Amino acid sequence: DEMTGILKKLWRSGKSKEFDQAMELYNARRYAEAVPKFEAIMTARKGSGDVYYNLAAIYCSQSYHHLGFREFLQGQYARACINFEKAIEFQPGQLDIYLFIGVCRNNMRDYEEASEAFQLLLTLDHSRSSVRIMQGIVMHNLGQWERSVNHHRVILREYPGYPDIHYRQGLAPVALDRLHEARESFRRALALNPDFVVLDEPTASLDASIQAQIIALLADLRDRLGLIYLFISHDLGLVRYFCDRVVVM
Repeated sequence: DEMTGILKKLWRSGKSKEFDQAMELYNARRYAEAVPKFEAIMTARKGSGDVYYNLAAIYCSQSYHHLGFREFLQGQYARACINFEKAIEFQPGQLDIYLFIGVCRNNMRDYEEASEAFQLLLTLDHSRSSVRIMQGIVMHNLGQWERSVNHHRVILREYPGYPDIHYRQGLAPVALDRLHEARESFRRALALNPDFVVLDEPTASLDASIQAQIIALLADLRDRLGLIYLFISHDLGLVRYFCDRVVVM
């Protein structure tokens, strides 16, 4: 903000028609139209380092930031991520944008990339409590429940009244127990060396991350042992993904 103020003092309206036109669009919140004009100014003045190049970079970044935030509020997380990443490209120091990228990636279930975004932000600024909380949520979504519990315990000592941390801390052991129960059930069933296994709602009422691990385990056992499953489920999306043949009752 301080740099922007200095540059504004150096800028004199009317000395660059292209920049004035871009600023009119920006001030009218027509960010999608302003972006290509700012980028054209940067391309034309690349390497010159003059005031218009620097101002165009700042306002181009802010335009992408506004566009990304607008799409974030609309739930268009993939498009929001693209615009947030563009904003960082022009102004790498905007730490808040890394938080938005991480939240978008988490909402898109790109948990590994979300974790990387939060970790990068914590490396740059370790004091951000919201980022540490989101990092724990991503650990949970990745199925790293033991790490998630320990992580949330540390945060709870600093923020004892935060309700979601209590919820996550209680949920993680439940997830571990359910996954352990599922594995034990499969182990007992496979002890008889069957060729055919009936799976009646094996993922019902389970967290999405646990469902994914159980389905991965079943697929691995099917491929390694040549098993045939009768898979019974109300989740048609899961049936479509996992089954070769479908019968509707």
